[in-house]
Amino acid sequence: MSHLKIAVFANCCRLQANRGIYERMAADGWKVRIFVQADHYVVLEPDTDGIPVTPMERHGKRSRFHVYKGLDRVLKEFMPDQVLLDLEPDSLLACQLARWCARHHKRFYVQTCENQSIWSTTVNAALPVRCAITLLRHLFLWYTVPRIHHVFPISLDGKRLLEGFGFGKNNTLIPLGVDTEKFQPNTTSRHTLRQSWHVPDETHVIAYFGRLMPGKGVHLLLDALIQLGEASWMLAMDDFESEGSDYLREINSQLSHPVFADRLIRIHATHAEMPHYMNAVDIVVVPSIHHGAFLEQYGRVVPEALACGTEVITSDSGSLPEVGGKVAIRFAAGSIPALVDTLSRSLKISNATRRQSLALRQDWVVLHASLPQQLCLMKPVLDGPDSLSQSIP
Repeated sequence: MSHLKIAVFANCCRLQANRGIYERMAADGWKVRIFVQADHYVVLEPDTDGIPVTPMERHGKRSRFHVYKGLDRVLKEFMPDQVLLDLEPDSLLACQLARWCARHHKRFYVQTCENQSIWSTTVNAALPVRCAITLLRHLFLWYTVPRIHHVFPISLDGKRLLEGFGFGKNNTLIPLGVDTEKFQPNTTSRHTLRQSWHVPDETHVIAYFGRLMPGKGVHLLLDALIQLGEASWMLAMDDFESEGSDYLREINSQLSHPVFADRLIRIHATHAEMPHYMNAVDIVVVPSIHHGAFLEQYGRVVPEALACGTEVITSDSGSLPEVGGKVAIRFAAGSIPALVDTLSRSLKISNATRRQSLALRQDWVVLHASLPQQLCLMKPVLDGPDSLSQSIP
C-alpha cells in the first residue's frame, strides 16, 4: 500500500462526481489534497470525506495563461511527494508547478484531455493573436517537457500529440474511469421513471445527455428524428433553461416541429441522478462533430450509459470510437442520412431484445473504462522511482 502525499490540481473536481479516482487513491493509501480554481462558473461542492478541496485565487483569465496566488505557501504547508495537474502541459500553471516541483525535488505529472495541435485549437483567433498564442504555448512546452515525469492522455490522438511534444515513453493512455458501482443496470429505476413519463415498455426512448453547443451535434439528431417520422419513439433531453444562445434558439425551433408533439420528455438531472435516467432510456445518441476548435476529447456519457447496459449510438468524431469500443454503434459524423439509417435499424429491435446485450456493454466498461482500470494504469507510474525524466537543476 502506498503512503505518498499527492497534490491534485483539477478544476473538474469542483464536482464530487469527478473525484472518484482520487477517492480510490485515498482508499489505496495516498494522502490526497485537491486544489481548484476559486472564480469558476461551476459551483464548488463540499469536500469529499477525507479529501480536502482548496479553492485557489488566480492571476490571469485564460485557461492556459494563469497562475495561482499563494501556491508556494500552500504546497509548502502540505509538502506533497507528487503533484498532478489536470490541464495541458503547454500552460502557464504547468510552468508554475513544474518550477516548484523541480526546486523541491518532487515528482510532477500531467493529465490532459488535449487531442489537437496547438495551431488547430487557436483556429477561432485572429491571425496575429493565433501566432502569439502558438509561440507562447511552445515556450511553455520548452520549459515543462523536461520537468514533467509522466503524462496521462485520455485518447489516442492525445497520446500521439504528446509524443510529438517530446514525452515519448513517459506517456500512458488512461480512461476517465466510470464508477460502475453507481452506473450499473437498475430495473427499479427504469420502471419508476418510465411510469412517471407514461412511456409503454415497447416505446423506444432516445436520449441526448450533454452540453448544448454546435460541436455536440444536437441539431443533427433532431433533424434525423424529424425524418424518422412515425416510428415508435420518444426523445428525452434537458431543457437547457439557463443557456441563452443562437444555438439554443435553433434547437428550440427544431423542437417546435409537429413530430415532437407529445414525444418530448424534458429532464432535470444532476450527475448523481444520471444513472437512473440512463437506465430508463433505451438508446443514448452522441452525435458530435468537428466544429471550429472543438473535437470530442472523450465523451464521458458514452461509457456511463454503456455501464448501465444502455445501447449507445455515437458518431465517429474525435475519441468517440475509442470510448465506445466494440459495444457502441457508430455512424459517420455529420451525416444525417447515416444517422437516420442507424436509428431506423435500431428502432426495429424490440426493447426486450436490445436489453439482452446489457451485460456485454456493462462488462466492456468494467474491463476498459472503469475507475479500477484507470487506477490500475496510473498506479505503477505514480508508485515508480523518484527520478525526473531528465536531470534538471
